[in-house]
Amino acid sequence: MTNSTLINLYGQNIGQISVDGTEVRGEGGPINPQLVVPLEVQLDNQPEEAPLALGRLRAALGTDQNFSAATAICPPVCVDLVGGFRVRSGSTSSTSRGGAQVELRFVLTPAQIEELERRRHMNRDDIFPFYLRLEPTIIGLKNFNVPIPGQLTQPTIWDAKYGMYAEPVVFWAANPPSALRVNVETSTWVRSVLPGLGYDRARLIEVLLPPRLPDQPNATSEFDKAKVALDVRRYEDSVAACRGLLTMWKEFFGADREPIANVIARRQGWSQDDGRRQFLDALWKATTDFVNAPHHPEGSGQGIWLDYREAWLTLMVTTLLSEYLGSLPPS
Repeated sequence: MTNSTLINLYGQNIGQISVDGTEVRGEGGPINPQLVVPLEVQLDNQPEEAPLALGRLRAALGTDQNFSAATAICPPVCVDLVGGFRVRSGSTSSTSRGGAQVELRFVLTPAQIEELERRRHMNRDDIFPFYLRLEPTIIGLKNFNVPIPGQLTQPTIWDAKYGMYAEPVVFWAANPPSALRVNVETSTWVRSVLPGLGYDRARLIEVLLPPRLPDQPNATSEFDKAKVALDVRRYEDSVAACRGLLTMWKEFFGADREPIANVIARRQGWSQDDGRRQFLDALWKATTDFVNAPHHPEGSGQGIWLDYREAWLTLMVTTLLSEYLGSLPPS
């Protein structure tokens, strides 16, 4: 599950970046969801007097190998690695290369998580591949106050008691590595990524707002009335506006003298005992009965109080019904 790409500086390979899909994880929960992608960055050994270091790593995330800024899942991240120069080359006198782990943290919105999930489900394989476009900034180092066994430390501008320091030289451009593919198994994604993103506790439900309602220019204003009334705590007015939207749908489908589910069933070719017709009929009847019910507590005492929960539920059900009806193919 480990993939690698080379770091190239003016035609010379100077190191590589590797990723193991089994180490990808989610963190932050629903409040601050982050997709964490650990990378292993290694720089080839260089002469002791001319070490190289990775000063900065910029990374973009996409689900297509040739993704662009417009099709990236989220904004790119940039990791600053100058402090301590923890990703730097080893010495040519050593057998091991210099390297360290770098974590990319992509902060995701709920909508971006949903889009990532949508693209994952479109892939029918048990492996979900996504891609990283990496832009490294390579710097050369001239080190000072470096203790050398058997030699006296040469005096420098700053006293040795302040420790080592380096004069960095930034190379104009390191050739960006090819897009790095990250292969994540479904089991890893479900076990280590989604719970960390809070996806097991909170999901974004996408609805079209305002709902489509053909040949009804007032539908948008009715929906806005319902939404504004809900926001200012006029719950009965919000429910009344939902009643207006449902009435518009009945008029559009010519369902004044029969249930709207019967009209839809004929258009869709459903049988009388089709579960879809029964489901739509029950949902429509329950919603219209509620929006038509007397909600005022005055008088006979048969009225009921409405609070935010009932008004919000009514608005959401009306919106979902509207989106469903508006998505049906024309007769």
